[in-house]
Amino acid sequence: MIKMAAFDMDGTLLLKDKTLSVKSIEAIKYLLSKNVKVIIATGRPNTLLKEYVNKLNINEFSVTCNGSVIYNHKNSEFLYNDTINKATTKNIESYLLDNNIDFLAYEKDYVVSHNSSPRHLFYTDRNKTLPIEDQAQFYTFEDIKKPIDELSINKILVVEQNKEKYAKTVEFLNKFDNLYVTQSKEDFIDVGPTGNSKGNALDILCKYYNIDKSEVIAFGDQMNDVSMLKFAGIGVAMGNAKQAVKDASDQVTLSNEEDGVFHKISEIYNL
Repeated sequence: MIKMAAFDMDGTLLLKDKTLSVKSIEAIKYLLSKNVKVIIATGRPNTLLKEYVNKLNINEFSVTCNGSVIYNHKNSEFLYNDTINKATTKNIESYLLDNNIDFLAYEKDYVVSHNSSPRHLFYTDRNKTLPIEDQAQFYTFEDIKKPIDELSINKILVVEQNKEKYAKTVEFLNKFDNLYVTQSKEDFIDVGPTGNSKGNALDILCKYYNIDKSEVIAFGDQMNDVSMLKFAGIGVAMGNAKQAVKDASDQVTLSNEEDGVFHKISEIYNL
């Protein structure tokens, strides 16, 4: 019997236009009606989940920043909150600025970047299309007037399309033994404190709820999902997932654009 269901967001529950399909919402509502613990497990920070949590009526936990944060929506408290070493964040920032590489830094309650960040502009523009209660909290270092090593950073998202610069950046980051480096999208490098992953976060939640991992199903499409797909009793890769992700999974469903989550839930529950 499934007692917990964990879902990645981008490329899994979400369509390419960053919206939830009617079928995805229907699948989540059905699981909630069966008293299944529905967990969002994403590389995003909490502030970039607001619009989806509200639409899905999630009132349990979300795993964010690839497992560095576990947030309880019911009482607005953090069950788990791990951060990158402050000196390390400064070293990373210096490297990225010196090499003209875009990045966002995630605090548990907001996102911070430099004024020149294209990714920052993307999200602040998107904020303008959302109701106030769904808008993410975005700031620049110029706004908060604090250097990165005075903040408590859960994750740094590096964005680089140049393959040579991307590879060199991964090489640089992998030299730190206190970092967890993974990937949530083709041009992204996800950087967090070592020892954390979506799989580790699900392990924490299973112990919290006294649920065996054999009673967990997880859905994902990228390398940052592999740990939870391997942890879960049933790991389901999306049809649009990388082959390495499919190889690490127990099952493969349809793509996110084909409502793969709904398809698999319907198959399991004979809907």
